[in-house]
Amino acid sequence: MYVPLDDTLLNQSPSVQAAFLELLATTLQLDGVVAHREVQLLARVAQELGDPRDLMTLLNAVPDPTVLAAALIPIARYALLQAAIIAAMSGACHPQQRAFLQTLAAEMGTDPALVDQALEWALRGAQWRQEGLDLLGSASPEASDPGA
Repeated sequence: MYVPLDDTLLNQSPSVQAAFLELLATTLQLDGVVAHREVQLLARVAQELGDPRDLMTLLNAVPDPTVLAAALIPIARYALLQAAIIAAMSGACHPQQRAFLQTLAAEMGTDPALVDQALEWALRGAQWRQEGLDLLGSASPEASDPGA
């Protein structure tokens, strides 16, 4: 599943876009499992942003939350919402993902409660999507991806 990026991000500077990609990569890897479809998603975002960095390097990096937050301030709420969607891709949010996003929110001057609200919303969306797949008789993407 991939939704093309919108003008909120595409109209930002390359440094904000790079920080956004780092946010997604960090959020993906914090649950300890990076599924193939998550790498594919990250690759699509990187391609759309024109970011030439190696994906494995991005996934293995551990950015300083203070530095990352400072770069994301122009799109703070947008970034947190998109990261919540990434965290909910597996149908659950790992405690490390939640803690990281709450730290980031606080560093950006955004109420960390927004993270809980965004994660709740994103998890409901993941459940809604799975229910739709079940109605169609389709297997979940996780069922066909042993890395999920």
